Amino acid sequence: MKWGDFLRLMQREFFVYAIPSTSKPGVRLVESPFKLKDGKSIYVVPDDRADIISPKNINAVLERFELREKFSEAYNRFFKLTPPGELPFPER
Repeated sequence: MKWGDFLRLMQREFFVYAIPSTSKPGVRLVESPFKLKDGKSIYVVPDDRADIISPKNINAVLERFELREKFSEAYNRFFKLTPPGELPFPER
């Protein structure tokens, strides 16, 4: 998954915000910019080879924020994909 798409999806769908690091590559994902001290957070970096985030890092983020069950639906909504079992066009 592209790094920028992942960060936008997390913010738009789950209100998880990216705070850039000034000293190293990557970002700290936080529940809310107003909960930096007491909220959940995780530091993630893009893959070295390209502007993508690895499946391993995606899984770590989903575990940290307890979003595993909700991610698939949010992913489909974010990318405007048809959910399984639904037609891509309205029935007549």
